[in-house]
Amino acid sequence: MKGWALFLGALFVYFLLSPTQNVRADAKETYAKECAKCHGDQGKADGATLVKVKGKAMDWSNKAAMSKVSDADLTKIIAEGGAGTGKSKLMPAYKKMDEKAVKEMVSYVRSLGK
Repeated sequence: MKGWALFLGALFVYFLLSPTQNVRADAKETYAKECAKCHGDQGKADGATLVKVKGKAMDWSNKAAMSKVSDADLTKIIAEGGAGTGKSKLMPAYKKMDEKAVKEMVSYVRSLGK
């Protein structure tokens, strides 16, 4: 009986955590594909494309600077892009991302702060 309880508990934890981990992995993958070229792999605003165009981006690894940016601001920047938020017009809007994906991207970006 104890073995079954342990098994069911482990199964519950697996299903409880797996969707979150998958969404987080999706955000990381999307970041690598769409954002890192300008914002850099670690969010330090040192991506190869950004360096080529001599643009500026926020250093997402800077926890002090990021503490001044709300989740609502990040959500708007991701969804509307730079042009829609008074930032660089070089940053595209990701209006096709659903609300959950944007929320996970905000969470991922926050995780880059040290």
